[in-house]
Amino acid sequence: MGRTSRPRGRASARPSMAALEENMRILNQIKTWLIGVAFCALIIAISPILIPVVLVMQVRSSISLRSFRRREAGRFYLVCTSKRNWHDFLLNNVIPILPDNVKVVWHKSDRGKSYPELQAHLSQSKIWGVSKPYLVAITKHALLVKSLNGYFQDIKSNRAVSDHVRAICSRSIEAYQTELLTMRHT
Repeated sequence: MGRTSRPRGRASARPSMAALEENMRILNQIKTWLIGVAFCALIIAISPILIPVVLVMQVRSSISLRSFRRREAGRFYLVCTSKRNWHDFLLNNVIPILPDNVKVVWHKSDRGKSYPELQAHLSQSKIWGVSKPYLVAITKHALLVKSLNGYFQDIKSNRAVSDHVRAICSRSIEAYQTELLTMRHT
């Protein structure tokens, strides 16, 4: 009678490792779900502040773009890149023959810091994916773009100064300027 016996039919009081791992997995899922709910609640709580701030920033950006277009209307910009062997060709054969109303902008380089406003407005006007070099005509209502990449691609291997290549480039730029001017009237 001095013996203590375990009650029969009861399982061990210690859970198995598999049960512990399953409980930890469930707790991690609950924690992830609670963090998601808290994040959504935070977004909902600060949206009355964020929405007006975003709208004000968008309106200011639109006003800035409109005033830029009106101030720069009638001007042309040649947006250049030094990537893919364009630098020498543009410097030797294209830039020297540009008309006086065309300004040169080097895209994403130290040389491009002279026109940061233009580059900001080009990105705001959703002008991306246009192969460089390209010509930009600025009107009161839009920024019109024409890529010169396809036309100059065949002659860009002529990096040295060449009167023949310069004449070809001059004619094409004049034609593209005329094309952009007719686009703005349609």
